[in-house]
Amino acid sequence: MTQLRERERERGREGEEERRGARLSRASRSIMEQFNPCLRNFVAMGKSYEKALSSVTFAAKGYFEALVRMGEMASESQGSKDLGES
Repeated sequence: MTQLRERERERGREGEEERRGARLSRASRSIMEQFNPCLRNFVAMGKSYEKALSSVTFAAKGYFEALVRMGEMASESQGSKDLGES
């Protein structure tokens, strides 16, 4: 009789562990399903940020080069030469 009860208890424990495993599996699947779209959005935003930063860097480089050219042209102008003589 006691062996029968022990077997039943053992089966009950195994069943309980299986149910826990199934619940955990469902919960982890649910978390991953919710997490993946957020991760995709985060990566997409990162790519957009990188693209925007690249554009700003390109524009700033062009602006700096234009200022350098304007400075060179101004230093070669007649007005600059006249100011240098005074």
